[in-house]
Amino acid sequence: MVGLSPWRILGVARESGYDKELPDFLSEHDAAHLPPEKVLLICTGSQGEPRGAMARIAQGSHPRVQLESGDLAIFSSKIIPGNERSISRLHNQLVNLGVEIITEKDALVHVSGHPSRDDLARMYNWVRPRVAIPVHGEQRHIAEHAALARSLQIPEAIEVSNGALVRLAPGPANIIDHVSNGRLAVDGNRVVDVGSQFLRERRRLMFNGMVNVVLVLDSNQELASTPSVSSRGVFNGDEKSCSVLLANKVEAAFNLLPKASRNDEGELREVARLAVRRKIFAEHKIRPDISVDLVQLKGI
Repeated sequence: MVGLSPWRILGVARESGYDKELPDFLSEHDAAHLPPEKVLLICTGSQGEPRGAMARIAQGSHPRVQLESGDLAIFSSKIIPGNERSISRLHNQLVNLGVEIITEKDALVHVSGHPSRDDLARMYNWVRPRVAIPVHGEQRHIAEHAALARSLQIPEAIEVSNGALVRLAPGPANIIDHVSNGRLAVDGNRVVDVGSQFLRERRRLMFNGMVNVVLVLDSNQELASTPSVSSRGVFNGDEKSCSVLLANKVEAAFNLLPKASRNDEGELREVARLAVRRKIFAEHKIRPDISVDLVQLKGI
Protein backbone atom coordinates (compact mmCIF):
# COMPACT_ATOMS: atom_id res chain seq x y z
CA MET A 1 0.00 0.00 0.00
CA VAL A 2 1.24 3.47 -0.92
CA GLY A 3 0.19 6.52 1.07
CA LEU A 4 -0.66 7.19 4.70
CA SER A 5 -4.45 6.74 4.60
CA PRO A 6 -4.50 3.03 3.60
CA TRP A 7 -2.26 2.12 6.51
CA ARG A 8 -4.46 4.05 8.94
CA ILE A 9 -7.55 2.30 7.57
CA LEU A 10 -5.81 -1.07 7.84
CA GLY A 11 -4.95 -0.32 11.47
CA VAL A 12 -8.61 0.38 12.29
CA ALA A 13 -9.68 -2.76 10.42
CA ARG A 14 -7.25 -4.87 12.42
CA GLU A 15 -8.45 -3.39 15.69
CA SER A 16 -12.03 -4.21 14.65
CA GLY A 17 -11.20 -7.75 13.51
CA TYR A 18 -12.03 -7.22 9.82
CA ASP A 19 -8.71 -8.26 8.26
CA LYS A 20 -8.42 -11.84 9.53
CA GLU A 21 -8.72 -13.38 6.06
CA LEU A 22 -6.46 -10.87 4.33
CA PRO A 23 -2.80 -11.63 3.64
CA ASP A 24 -0.19 -9.27 5.03
CA PHE A 25 0.40 -6.09 3.05
CA LEU A 26 3.89 -5.17 1.92
CA SER A 27 5.49 -1.82 2.51
CA GLU A 28 6.69 0.27 -0.42
CA HIS A 29 10.26 -0.74 0.43
CA ASP A 30 9.52 -4.48 0.44
CA ALA A 31 7.49 -4.31 -2.78
CA ALA A 32 10.46 -2.79 -4.59
CA HIS A 33 12.33 -6.12 -4.30
CA LEU A 34 9.65 -8.14 -6.13
CA PRO A 35 9.22 -8.58 -9.90
CA PRO A 36 6.89 -5.83 -11.21
CA GLU A 37 4.41 -8.37 -12.59
CA LYS A 38 3.96 -9.74 -9.06
CA VAL A 39 3.07 -6.41 -7.44
CA LEU A 40 -0.30 -4.67 -7.00
CA LEU A 41 -0.05 -1.22 -5.43
CA ILE A 42 -3.03 0.29 -3.58
CA CYS A 43 -2.51 4.05 -3.78
CA THR A 44 -4.13 7.23 -2.51
CA GLY A 45 -4.84 10.22 -4.73
CA SER A 46 -7.33 8.85 -7.26
CA GLN A 47 -9.03 12.27 -7.46
CA GLY A 48 -5.81 13.94 -8.59
CA GLU A 49 -4.96 15.42 -5.19
CA PRO A 50 -1.54 17.10 -5.60
CA ARG A 51 -0.15 15.53 -2.42
CA GLY A 52 -1.65 12.10 -3.08
CA ALA A 53 0.56 9.13 -3.91
CA MET A 54 -0.76 8.80 -7.47
CA ALA A 55 0.08 12.40 -8.34
CA ARG A 56 3.64 12.04 -7.09
CA ILE A 57 4.07 8.71 -8.88
CA ALA A 58 2.73 10.16 -12.15
CA GLN A 59 5.07 13.15 -11.83
CA GLY A 60 8.05 10.89 -11.15
CA SER A 61 8.64 12.52 -7.76
CA HIS A 62 7.74 9.60 -5.49
CA PRO A 63 10.85 8.43 -3.61
CA ARG A 64 10.15 4.68 -3.84
CA VAL A 65 7.57 3.99 -6.57
CA GLN A 66 8.15 4.47 -10.28
CA LEU A 67 5.89 3.40 -13.14
CA GLU A 68 6.98 2.58 -16.67
CA SER A 69 5.62 1.52 -20.03
CA GLY A 70 3.55 -1.65 -19.73
CA ASP A 71 2.27 -0.94 -16.23
CA LEU A 72 -1.47 -0.75 -15.57
CA ALA A 73 -3.32 1.82 -13.41
CA ILE A 74 -6.85 0.88 -12.29
CA PHE A 75 -9.03 3.70 -10.97
CA SER A 76 -11.82 2.11 -8.91
CA SER A 77 -13.21 5.55 -8.01
CA LYS A 78 -15.63 7.70 -9.97
CA ILE A 79 -14.84 11.29 -10.89
CA ILE A 80 -16.14 13.60 -8.18
CA PRO A 81 -17.69 16.73 -9.80
CA GLY A 82 -15.19 19.56 -9.62
CA ASN A 83 -12.15 17.28 -9.89
CA GLU A 84 -12.35 16.74 -13.65
CA ARG A 85 -9.31 18.85 -14.53
CA SER A 86 -7.01 17.44 -11.86
CA ILE A 87 -7.98 13.84 -12.72
CA SER A 88 -7.55 14.48 -16.44
CA ARG A 89 -4.10 15.92 -15.76
CA LEU A 90 -3.21 12.84 -13.69
CA HIS A 91 -4.40 10.46 -16.42
CA ASN A 92 -2.42 12.32 -19.07
CA GLN A 93 0.73 12.17 -16.97
CA LEU A 94 0.33 8.41 -16.61
CA VAL A 95 -0.25 7.99 -20.35
CA ASN A 96 2.92 9.97 -21.02
CA LEU A 97 4.77 7.32 -18.98
CA GLY A 98 3.30 4.58 -21.17
CA VAL A 99 0.92 3.38 -18.46
CA GLU A 100 -2.39 1.80 -19.47
CA ILE A 101 -5.44 3.18 -17.61
CA ILE A 102 -8.67 1.40 -16.69
CA THR A 103 -11.55 3.32 -15.11
CA GLU A 104 -15.11 2.44 -14.13
CA LYS A 105 -16.12 3.38 -17.69
CA ASP A 106 -13.97 0.55 -19.05
CA ALA A 107 -14.73 -2.25 -16.58
CA LEU A 108 -16.71 -3.03 -13.43
CA VAL A 109 -13.99 -1.79 -11.09
CA HIS A 110 -15.84 0.90 -9.15
CA VAL A 111 -16.24 0.47 -5.41
CA SER A 112 -18.36 3.07 -3.64
CA GLY A 113 -17.00 4.65 -0.50
CA HIS A 114 -20.48 5.71 0.61
CA PRO A 115 -22.85 3.67 2.79
CA SER A 116 -26.03 2.29 1.24
CA ARG A 117 -29.49 2.74 2.75
CA ASP A 118 -29.11 -0.60 4.55
CA ASP A 119 -25.76 0.50 5.98
CA LEU A 120 -27.27 3.76 7.22
CA ALA A 121 -30.24 1.94 8.74
CA ARG A 122 -27.88 -0.41 10.56
CA MET A 123 -25.87 2.54 11.90
CA TYR A 124 -29.00 4.34 13.15
CA ASN A 125 -30.24 1.17 14.84
CA TRP A 126 -26.91 0.85 16.62
CA VAL A 127 -26.56 4.47 17.72
CA ARG A 128 -30.23 5.46 18.18
CA PRO A 129 -29.53 9.23 18.14
CA ARG A 130 -32.06 11.84 19.22
CA VAL A 131 -31.18 14.14 16.31
CA ALA A 132 -30.04 13.33 12.76
CA ILE A 133 -28.50 16.11 10.66
CA PRO A 134 -27.50 14.89 7.17
CA VAL A 135 -24.71 17.09 5.80
CA HIS A 136 -23.21 15.23 2.84
CA GLY A 137 -24.33 15.58 -0.77
CA GLU A 138 -26.72 17.87 -2.60
CA GLN A 139 -30.04 19.03 -1.18
CA ARG A 140 -31.94 16.09 -2.69
CA HIS A 141 -29.53 13.67 -1.00
CA ILE A 142 -29.96 15.46 2.32
CA ALA A 143 -33.76 15.36 2.01
CA GLU A 144 -33.74 11.64 1.20
CA HIS A 145 -31.36 10.91 4.07
CA ALA A 146 -33.57 12.86 6.51
CA ALA A 147 -36.62 10.93 5.28
CA LEU A 148 -34.78 7.67 5.91
CA ALA A 149 -33.91 8.77 9.45
CA ARG A 150 -37.55 9.62 10.16
CA SER A 151 -38.67 6.24 8.83
CA LEU A 152 -36.36 4.65 11.40
CA GLN A 153 -38.10 6.55 14.22
CA ILE A 154 -35.25 8.98 14.84
CA PRO A 155 -37.07 11.70 16.88
CA GLU A 156 -35.69 14.68 14.95
CA ALA A 157 -34.19 14.91 11.46
CA ILE A 158 -33.17 18.39 10.31
CA GLU A 159 -32.45 19.31 6.70
CA VAL A 160 -29.72 21.95 6.59
CA SER A 161 -27.88 23.94 3.96
CA ASN A 162 -24.53 25.71 4.08
CA GLY A 163 -24.49 28.33 6.81
CA ALA A 164 -27.36 26.92 8.86
CA LEU A 165 -26.89 27.43 12.60
CA VAL A 166 -28.56 24.58 14.48
CA ARG A 167 -29.49 24.61 18.16
CA LEU A 168 -29.26 21.08 19.53
CA ALA A 169 -30.29 21.82 23.13
CA PRO A 170 -32.11 22.76 25.23
CA GLY A 171 -35.47 21.87 23.79
CA PRO A 172 -36.10 20.52 20.30
CA ALA A 173 -33.32 20.89 17.74
CA ASN A 174 -33.98 23.65 15.25
CA ILE A 175 -32.35 25.99 12.73
CA ILE A 176 -32.11 29.31 14.58
CA ASP A 177 -29.97 31.42 12.24
CA HIS A 178 -27.76 31.47 9.17
CA VAL A 179 -24.12 32.58 9.14
CA SER A 180 -22.09 34.00 6.28
CA ASN A 181 -20.23 31.29 4.42
CA GLY A 182 -18.57 30.53 1.13
CA ARG A 183 -15.15 30.46 -0.48
CA LEU A 184 -12.43 32.69 0.92
CA ALA A 185 -9.17 33.93 -0.57
CA VAL A 186 -5.95 35.22 0.96
CA ASP A 187 -5.19 38.71 -0.33
CA GLY A 188 -1.97 40.03 1.15
CA ASN A 189 -2.42 39.95 4.91
CA ARG A 190 -6.22 39.62 4.86
CA VAL A 191 -8.80 36.93 4.16
CA VAL A 192 -11.63 38.04 1.86
CA ASP A 193 -14.73 36.63 0.20
CA VAL A 194 -13.93 35.51 -3.35
CA GLY A 195 -17.21 37.07 -4.47
CA SER A 196 -16.35 40.51 -3.10
CA GLN A 197 -16.67 43.50 -5.38
CA PHE A 198 -13.01 44.50 -5.32
CA LEU A 199 -11.89 41.00 -6.36
CA ARG A 200 -14.37 41.04 -9.24
CA GLU A 201 -12.89 44.37 -10.30
CA ARG A 202 -9.39 42.92 -10.09
CA ARG A 203 -10.37 39.95 -12.25
CA ARG A 204 -11.90 42.30 -14.79
CA LEU A 205 -8.67 44.29 -14.91
CA MET A 206 -6.70 41.08 -15.33
CA PHE A 207 -8.68 39.98 -18.38
CA ASN A 208 -9.39 43.37 -20.00
CA GLY A 209 -6.76 45.83 -18.81
CA MET A 210 -7.37 49.49 -18.05
CA VAL A 211 -7.29 52.84 -19.85
CA ASN A 212 -6.99 56.29 -18.31
CA VAL A 213 -8.05 59.47 -20.14
CA VAL A 214 -7.15 62.97 -18.96
CA LEU A 215 -9.01 66.00 -20.35
CA VAL A 216 -7.59 69.46 -19.61
CA LEU A 217 -10.19 72.23 -20.05
CA ASP A 218 -9.74 76.00 -20.09
CA SER A 219 -12.18 78.52 -18.62
CA ASN A 220 -14.23 78.44 -21.85
CA GLN A 221 -14.71 74.67 -21.56
CA GLU A 222 -12.47 74.07 -24.56
CA LEU A 223 -9.63 71.56 -24.65
CA ALA A 224 -6.46 73.26 -23.49
CA SER A 225 -4.38 70.41 -24.95
CA THR A 226 -4.78 67.13 -26.75
CA PRO A 227 -6.39 64.48 -24.50
CA SER A 228 -3.88 62.26 -22.74
CA VAL A 229 -4.51 58.51 -22.96
CA SER A 230 -2.51 55.85 -21.12
CA SER A 231 -3.22 52.14 -20.74
CA ARG A 232 -2.11 48.94 -19.03
CA GLY A 233 -2.61 45.44 -20.40
CA VAL A 234 -4.64 46.50 -23.46
CA PHE A 235 -2.34 46.77 -26.47
CA ASN A 236 0.09 44.15 -27.69
CA GLY A 237 2.47 46.30 -29.62
CA ASP A 238 2.97 50.02 -30.15
CA GLU A 239 1.11 51.49 -27.20
CA LYS A 240 2.18 55.03 -28.09
CA SER A 241 0.56 55.07 -31.55
CA CYS A 242 -2.56 53.35 -30.19
CA SER A 243 -2.84 55.96 -27.44
CA VAL A 244 -2.56 58.76 -30.02
CA LEU A 245 -5.34 57.16 -32.07
CA LEU A 246 -7.58 56.95 -29.00
CA ALA A 247 -6.79 60.54 -28.07
CA ASN A 248 -7.92 61.65 -31.52
CA LYS A 249 -11.17 59.71 -31.10
CA VAL A 250 -11.79 61.37 -27.74
CA GLU A 251 -11.05 64.82 -29.14
CA ALA A 252 -13.41 64.25 -32.08
CA ALA A 253 -16.18 63.14 -29.72
CA PHE A 254 -15.55 66.17 -27.50
CA ASN A 255 -15.80 68.56 -30.45
CA LEU A 256 -19.21 67.12 -31.36
CA LEU A 257 -20.51 67.83 -27.87
CA PRO A 258 -22.66 71.00 -27.64
CA LYS A 259 -20.93 73.71 -25.64
CA ALA A 260 -23.79 73.85 -23.15
CA SER A 261 -23.19 70.19 -22.30
CA ARG A 262 -19.50 70.70 -21.51
CA ASN A 263 -20.34 72.06 -18.06
CA ASP A 264 -21.71 68.65 -17.10
CA GLU A 265 -18.73 66.66 -15.80
CA GLY A 266 -20.69 63.41 -15.90
CA GLU A 267 -21.52 63.86 -19.57
CA LEU A 268 -17.94 64.82 -20.41
CA ARG A 269 -16.63 61.66 -18.76
CA GLU A 270 -19.23 59.50 -20.48
CA VAL A 271 -18.48 60.93 -23.94
CA ALA A 272 -14.76 60.25 -23.51
CA ARG A 273 -15.36 56.79 -22.05
CA LEU A 274 -17.69 55.73 -24.87
CA ALA A 275 -15.28 56.97 -27.54
CA VAL A 276 -12.48 54.84 -26.08
CA ARG A 277 -14.64 51.80 -25.37
CA ARG A 278 -16.15 51.67 -28.87
CA LYS A 279 -12.80 51.97 -30.61
CA ILE A 280 -11.09 49.32 -28.47
CA PHE A 281 -14.00 46.89 -28.73
CA ALA A 282 -14.20 47.35 -32.50
CA GLU A 283 -10.48 46.59 -32.84
CA HIS A 284 -9.81 44.04 -30.07
CA LYS A 285 -13.19 42.77 -28.77
CA ILE A 286 -12.33 43.55 -25.14
CA ARG A 287 -13.86 46.00 -22.67
CA PRO A 288 -11.13 47.48 -20.48
CA ASP A 289 -11.83 49.45 -17.33
CA ILE A 290 -11.85 53.13 -18.40
CA SER A 291 -11.36 56.06 -16.07
CA VAL A 292 -11.63 59.71 -17.12
CA ASP A 293 -10.02 62.57 -15.18
CA LEU A 294 -10.99 66.21 -15.76
CA VAL A 295 -8.53 69.03 -15.08
CA GLN A 296 -10.06 72.53 -15.05
CA LEU A 297 -7.71 75.45 -15.66
CA LYS A 298 -8.86 78.72 -14.12
CA GLY A 299 -8.32 82.10 -15.72
CA ILE A 300 -7.04 80.79 -19.04
